[in-house]
Amino acid sequence: MNRLPGGWIAAAGCLALFSGAASAHGFAGKRFFPATLVIEDSFVAPELDFLYNNVAVPGEDGGTVYTSGFSAEFAKPLTRRFQLSVGADYLHQRPVGGLAYNGFDNAGVGAKYQVFIHPEAESALAVGVDVDVGGTGSRRVGAESFSTIAPAIYYSKGFGNASIPWLRPFAITTQFAPTFPTRNGEPHTIEWGFTLQYSLPYLEDFVKDTGLKAPFRNIIPVIEFPMETCLDHGCAGTTTGTANPGLVWIGKVQQLGLELTVPINHASGSHVGFMLQYHLYLDDIIPSWSVR
Repeated sequence: MNRLPGGWIAAAGCLALFSGAASAHGFAGKRFFPATLVIEDSFVAPELDFLYNNVAVPGEDGGTVYTSGFSAEFAKPLTRRFQLSVGADYLHQRPVGGLAYNGFDNAGVGAKYQVFIHPEAESALAVGVDVDVGGTGSRRVGAESFSTIAPAIYYSKGFGNASIPWLRPFAITTQFAPTFPTRNGEPHTIEWGFTLQYSLPYLEDFVKDTGLKAPFRNIIPVIEFPMETCLDHGCAGTTTGTANPGLVWIGKVQQLGLELTVPINHASGSHVGFMLQYHLYLDDIIPSWSVR
């Protein structure tokens, strides 16, 4: 669950304070995988993630609903391999031609287990489960009265062993999560997706030093593809999602992210939105929380 309150002037100001690469969170060998904005990463680490998104989505009546979301998620490992997380979303929704309304979406809780990290292969695998807790949010913003359980698999792979040097900064991450509503008659879906990343820090440190200076050498261009495919109950085979091109800037204890959200089809919407992220690596801020 990548879930942010405002404060973006202050967050942007932090860009000038940190110029080094992150020192702990999300490493597989030499490869650092950032916590991307939508697709969950495959690592166990203490973190605090804030996200703001502004999108326009189809409403139940066929119209367009403009939605701004402020989200936060906290994750804390209990062991070197196992962590728990909790998150919340606050939504502001404005249907075209209608009145605006606000409220919290259902709270989310999750667990994740680190299956392996393979340093030489720059790969990592984790499994987990996320639960959208029914009845904890406001019906005004569409929070359901039932819960949804989503077991998930997360996999990351860097291309540092590629024979062609310009391919080595590339990496991919993936997630796959079938959903199981606790109320009969609700559709089952598969939440799936992947990211494609090109790490400028990896390029500069391990492939070719092109002379890039901070803050540009700490940037990872990324495109995310978060998707959802319906399996039954009248929507079988329907896939919705977005293509999210953007940038993630990596600091010593934090990262900043910016992405556009481009609907992949009419069912996903007809307007381009955007997302902003401020993410803290708590294991670097509070060393006693480190799981290394």
